[in-house]
Amino acid sequence: TFRIVAKHDTALFAVGEPVTAPDGAALRSISGGSVLLEGDLSNYQVTSYATRVGAAQLQAAGEDYPAEVANAYLQLPDELPQRVRQMAERVTRGALTPYEKVLRVESYLRANYQYDPYVSVPPEGRDAVDFFLFDAPGGFCTYYASAMAVLLRVEGVPARVASGYLMGDYDRAEGAYRVPGAASHTWVEVYFPGYGWVEFEPTSAFARITYPGETEAVPQRLPEIPPLEEFPGLQVALWTAGILAGLGLAWIVLRRLGMPGLSELWARYQ
Repeated sequence: TFRIVAKHDTALFAVGEPVTAPDGAALRSISGGSVLLEGDLSNYQVTSYATRVGAAQLQAAGEDYPAEVANAYLQLPDELPQRVRQMAERVTRGALTPYEKVLRVESYLRANYQYDPYVSVPPEGRDAVDFFLFDAPGGFCTYYASAMAVLLRVEGVPARVASGYLMGDYDRAEGAYRVPGAASHTWVEVYFPGYGWVEFEPTSAFARITYPGETEAVPQRLPEIPPLEEFPGLQVALWTAGILAGLGLAWIVLRRLGMPGLSELWARYQ
C-alpha cells in the first residue's frame, strides 16, 4: 500500500516485480521481461513478486539465461576501456559460478572505494565506470552500481542498475513507513535463472543485502598481478630492451672517457 504525498509523474512504486495493477494504473513490460507500474494515482495497492531466495539456491542457479535477458542485460559499449575488462577478470578469477562472481565484485567495490556524495562528474568524454574505478577520489551509489553492473556484464553475468528508495523510517502515528526524498538510492539487480532479479548492495556506506546460508569468504582486494613468467613474450621483450639499453649506455661512457667506441673496437679486432 502506497500513499504518495509529494508531486510525482506517472511512474508508480512497487516492491520487486508488480503482478497486479489497481484501477487507474497499468503494467508496462520493458526489455528483459520486467514490468513497471504506471498511472496517475497517489493512493493505491499493488501485489508484487518479491525476492525470497537463499545462498545455496543462488549458487546452484546456473547460467541458462533467457534470450531476452541476455540480449538486454549483457550489453556493453564498444569503447569500454580495456583496463575495465581486465579488472573484471582479475576480481573474479577463481570464481566458479555467477553467484561467486557477484560476491567478489560486490566485496571488492565495498572494500576499496570511498563513498563520497559530492564527487564531481566524470570529465567530458571519459567513461564513467573507468573514471570511478581508476581516477575518481570516491563516488556515490550510482557510481558503485554502474561499476558493479559493468564488471559483471564483462564476465557474462546479466546485471542492471535499479533506482528507487530505501525503506525509510517507521512512523508510529501513521502506522506506515515514511520514505523521504533523501532515501533515494541506486543498487544492482542480478538475474538468476529460476529466481529472477536479485538485489545486491555494492555501495560501501550502506549495509549489505544478505541471503540465508551465506558462508563463502570473499576476497576484498585484487589478486596479485601474475608473475612475469606467465608472460614469456613480455619477458623476452624486457630482457632484450635491457640488453640494448646497457649497450647504449656503455657506448656513451666510452665516448666520454675518450676510449674507442664499440664500432672502433669491433673494427680493431677484425
